[in-house]
Amino acid sequence: MKPNGGRVWKRVPHLIDQWGIAGPPTPEARAAMGGEPDHGWVNVKALL
Repeated sequence: MKPNGGRVWKRVPHLIDQWGIAGPPTPEARAAMGGEPDHGWVNVKALL
């Protein structure tokens, strides 16, 4: 066991992606991450 009490996984295929988050996102997840534009931000270039 490591001094901090953490666990170190062996780099074997069945343990590498334990939470199923490795690799590219699905099209549904990518669409959700796109979000909607926030038009409330100030255009700094227009202020200068």
